[in-house]
Amino acid sequence: EPPAMSVEELCSEIDNIYTAKIASDAECEHANAPARELLDFVIEYYLEKTLSLEAAERKLCGIIQCIRNSEKSRTATTPKIALFARFLQICSYDKALPLPLLSAALRAKRHAQTSFTKTRELNPKAAQSASPAAVSARAGRAR
Repeated sequence: EPPAMSVEELCSEIDNIYTAKIASDAECEHANAPARELLDFVIEYYLEKTLSLEAAERKLCGIIQCIRNSEKSRTATTPKIALFARFLQICSYDKALPLPLLSAALRAKRHAQTSFTKTRELNPKAAQSASPAAVSARAGRAR
């Protein structure tokens, strides 16, 4: 039985997986090796954390189960979860997103994080107003 996972937990786990995948892809790039497909990466990610293939597979099954449950309820699903499912290729064939697109998205995320970190170091006040939370708050007030 895969461990139950809430939508909030899955969103947090997606962030953790993307962060680890960014680091892994950078290592692969440095070694002139190809990046791994997300599904393979997720199994290896959990294998390193749990040291058990069975536990790693259960974690992946928990993620897939949470994705499926959120898709069924439609109100619980988020764009982050829907996109992650497409990158994992656990969707219809015509909606699956290939590895090069994931790699491009993760490079953009890495670049944005690097830029944000540099901005914060140079000007903490400006970085605070540009943080995702601050931008969301301003967007909510504008509606």
